[in-house]
Amino acid sequence: MRKLPLVLAASVAAIGAIYAFNASWRVAPPSDLKIGLIAHRGIHQTYNREGLDNETCTAARIDPPVHDYLENTLRSMQAAFAAGADIVELDVHPTTDGHFAVIHDWTLDCRTEGTGETRSHDLAYLKTLDIGHGYTADGGKTWRRTLFRDDKTGGVDLSIDPKNPNVIFASLWEAHRTPWSMSSGGPGTGLFKSVDGGETWTEITRKPGLPSGVVGRIGVSVSGADSNRVYALVENERGGLFSSDDAGESWRELSAGLPEEPVYSSVLRDAMGVDDADPAGVYLGTRTGEVFASRDEGESWSCVVRHLPDVLSVRAAVVP
Repeated sequence: MRKLPLVLAASVAAIGAIYAFNASWRVAPPSDLKIGLIAHRGIHQTYNREGLDNETCTAARIDPPVHDYLENTLRSMQAAFAAGADIVELDVHPTTDGHFAVIHDWTLDCRTEGTGETRSHDLAYLKTLDIGHGYTADGGKTWRRTLFRDDKTGGVDLSIDPKNPNVIFASLWEAHRTPWSMSSGGPGTGLFKSVDGGETWTEITRKPGLPSGVVGRIGVSVSGADSNRVYALVENERGGLFSSDDAGESWRELSAGLPEEPVYSSVLRDAMGVDDADPAGVYLGTRTGEVFASRDEGESWSCVVRHLPDVLSVRAAVVP
């Protein structure tokens, strides 16, 4: 019965010897020792820590923002290194298709528009989510305007790249309507692109291939199958449907085969939908109750629906 205490004593002695042999206090510090800075998930939004627990969604309680960085993004990590960080600690989760996704939470419900456990989805789905969706300092009560032209011009359309929510296309429309007249177009109208989630914008209205002169209403849509493919529906003397294969840098017209309509209804030729499963698929709805489809990037069109109600259409959607 005395063997057990002897074994325990020997084990304790061995552990003590290992600790003493490997203890850092036995080694003199290097002469060139310097302090290193570790950035936790890059630069991030601060938040109220009162009453915080493991179930709290910190994105919904951030302090009034003083910058536009979001944690665990490449942009925030790059900013952390630029600010002097030596190391950036980040969070990853495995995906159902054998990859790792850089994302903070165990579930998607807090910061994104997704639901469920992060690791229960594949990488392709996670890439479609807006990682800034759930962030607010006051529950959405206040907003900050980042794109504005003048008091005669308002926003009319917006399309977010499903594969990169930092890339956004938006259009402004200068228009004036009275009971007896309608004025569409002017210097306020424009097509814009942002690559930083809407913080800053670059006007692309006059990029090669788009019509010159006075421009009226513009509809815009990014393909979910190909982020470089963008469609714009432009009201102009030589307006129509235009497409870009380089994310808005250059354009070509695709209106051949579409019906000629009066100027007003061509503003809203009207509802435009892009097939996210097919980079060559695009649909147009008209004010006269028809829907046209193209399966070859707009080179040719066929009428697939007729006799819909003669009402103003503003958006078409392709449902898988």
